[in-house]
Amino acid sequence: MDFIIKNNLDNIVRYLLGGLILLLSVLFLFVPQSKTAFEIFELTETTRLSLGYGVAVVALLFIIDRTKLWGAIGLLISFLLTAYFHIRVGLHPWGLMLWAAGVVFVLFFDWHRKKMPLN
Repeated sequence: MDFIIKNNLDNIVRYLLGGLILLLSVLFLFVPQSKTAFEIFELTETTRLSLGYGVAVVALLFIIDRTKLWGAIGLLISFLLTAYFHIRVGLHPWGLMLWAAGVVFVLFFDWHRKKMPLN
């Protein structure tokens, strides 16, 4: 644990995770195939757009150092909502659980960094 905190590996994971989630949310918004794939959920286009823009905003908040807690909370809420949509139509949200585990990893090590000072 000290190795991760000492070498700031959790910050690297936060930047990579936030950047990838931001990229995926932009692709979710602007790629035409995602619109046709979203029709399986039988939800409106407004729901798709609000979910995509919301995830993009909280991913940006997650990347910024001062707002990473609010971004992480927003990402976890959006992952829960998206997992609900997947379970409702009979799909398995295993990938969403891995994204959420990455967010929890970053929060855990950020909490440990603030809790114990490094010498």
